[in-house]
Amino acid sequence: MALVSQHAVPGELPAWGFALLFASLITLVLSTIELPPPPSYQLSVRGDATFPDGQPYTNQPIHVSWSSALQVVLRPEHDVKGPVEVRAYLVQGPHRLLWPVRFERAPSGTMRLRKRAQDLPRLSPGDWELRFHIDAGASSLVRRLATLLTRGPSAMQPPQELRAQVHVGAPQDLDSVDP
Repeated sequence: MALVSQHAVPGELPAWGFALLFASLITLVLSTIELPPPPSYQLSVRGDATFPDGQPYTNQPIHVSWSSALQVVLRPEHDVKGPVEVRAYLVQGPHRLLWPVRFERAPSGTMRLRKRAQDLPRLSPGDWELRFHIDAGASSLVRRLATLLTRGPSAMQPPQELRAQVHVGAPQDLDSVDP
């Protein structure tokens, strides 16, 4: 079986040849791009016992009552101009749930979430671990593609993961309160 199409004109490159040439060109261009390493982020969590804004999380459980605000701040070590992807998870025991929350982004790349515990989806009273996977940089897609094509899958770095322990208090039972 011949690799050349029956309809190919002698001297012309077949369609698969263009695809191979294009892939080679992309690989060559991406291998010459010097991308800075992605920025490292720092996690700050505030609940009922508040800490100064910007103070990093210290592995102590954060307590937040059901009607109080929970504030999560993800702050980069330096300004981030490109896209920032944050995936949040709620973990309780062996169960991990995708946590569909929206962060507000500052021009510096700082990501902030501030809502009452009762208004946050899937969060209920109890002990939780909050996990945040952060992928940021000039272009995280270009970075991943360049790394994959030039160094292979083993060189791929996972997104940065930050964790915090949170205890969410139960709502007050209003029927048990004396007038």
